[in-house]
Amino acid sequence: MRATGRAIQKALQIAVSLQQEEGLRVRFETASVGAVDDVVEKASVRKEVKGTGEEGKEDVEAEDGNAMDVDGDKEEDIEIEESRVRRVSCLIIFVGLK
Repeated sequence: MRATGRAIQKALQIAVSLQQEEGLRVRFETASVGAVDDVVEKASVRKEVKGTGEEGKEDVEAEDGNAMDVDGDKEEDIEIEESRVRRVSCLIIFVGLK
């Protein structure tokens, strides 16, 4: 059985109760394991579009063939994904027959 964080206390309680049983052998080990955290952040990014039109505007042709105005500055939300590996303490409990 492996336990990390708050589960260590519960695992110890179970192991102590099993240790009191006749015919069972209980052994404890500690270790450090890597936990991967996937972090997704939303960030606002300011995009600058330099155009040839008047007052910082540019005529852009849309996919449907119509022209549309695009401002010189545009704010856009993007998602930034990253993964982190952190080390956490782990209690390993081995239960076997004597």
